[in-house]
Amino acid sequence: MLLKSLLLSALPLYASAASLVDTLVGDARFSTLTGLATQYPQLIDALGKNDVTVFAPTNAAFEGVSTEGLDVARIVGYHVLTGNKFIPGPVQSTHGADRFFVKTSIDQVLPVRVASDSVTVGNNIKVTESLPADNGVVHVIDSILLPPGNASTVLAAEAPALLKLLESVQVNPDVLKGVTIFAPSDESLTALQNSGANLTTGVVTSVLNLHIVPKTIYSTDIIPNTGAPLANNTKLETALDDDELTSISVSTTPEGAVLLRGAGNTEDVTVTKTDLLFNGGVIHLIDNVLLPKITADGKVEGVHDKDDDPNAPVKPDLDDDNVQGEVSGAVSVRSSACLIAVAGLVSALW
Repeated sequence: MLLKSLLLSALPLYASAASLVDTLVGDARFSTLTGLATQYPQLIDALGKNDVTVFAPTNAAFEGVSTEGLDVARIVGYHVLTGNKFIPGPVQSTHGADRFFVKTSIDQVLPVRVASDSVTVGNNIKVTESLPADNGVVHVIDSILLPPGNASTVLAAEAPALLKLLESVQVNPDVLKGVTIFAPSDESLTALQNSGANLTTGVVTSVLNLHIVPKTIYSTDIIPNTGAPLANNTKLETALDDDELTSISVSTTPEGAVLLRGAGNTEDVTVTKTDLLFNGGVIHLIDNVLLPKITADGKVEGVHDKDDDPNAPVKPDLDDDNVQGEVSGAVSVRSSACLIAVAGLVSALW
């Protein structure tokens, strides 16, 4: 019933509906939000466009929150979708809820979950009411939405040991953008160390590159709300390369599990946690290490030629669009110095 009331209230029932700005300014519940927005002309301009969605926190959501040191324009902008009048329809998914990743006005995605009895955004924040406007819709929420942080923030929460190791070799994990990272568990890295494989620098950097896909892939790109899942054994290009030996394959099970394999994996690698957003893309946790085919002399099939030095680091095959800055020490992420630092990371791991 709640979802039905949200849907009905969000429909443009009256041709004389007020604009988004008038709707927000005219409702005393949003005085804090509008007071912040008026400090930034670009936000007011965005609210004046057609087909705009605002997830509007009430005044109560701001109580006890200090804006000191925060990028207020970025935070407020994360509550606004331009060119997307988002009115959730009936649930289509057979998994109990529809999931969406919608782009906000600050070019960061916001997760939205539509169930039969609720609509939630961000970190399970409920939409309590929807207000129609003549150029969009306002969805009322009782908490503030925070944009995704950088990769190191996610790692601190989900993989602190890996973050510590990255920092110990002065590799900045926050330089990638528009990528998907499949992050293996600490236990699987230890198992690889003890596997007896010839873990040359070329092998190690190849393994790391295999875990980076140079585009963002959310869980809904693999198992959509409607229609068939991604075809089994679909190949994904990686930062190692895009041929048969240097890509990874994706499959799904009828129960909704997502399985991965590299050319060197003899068993499936299972995705254990999905859609950990950071400002450069998305991270999915996996229970094992993705592997290329490793030869006895410490080379990688499809990467090394006969005369290549197996101890030379393998450069990640990434476009400039996938890099957003420099590692600490003003070393480009694509430079040899950075790759040597990555090799140092693996030496610390193994």
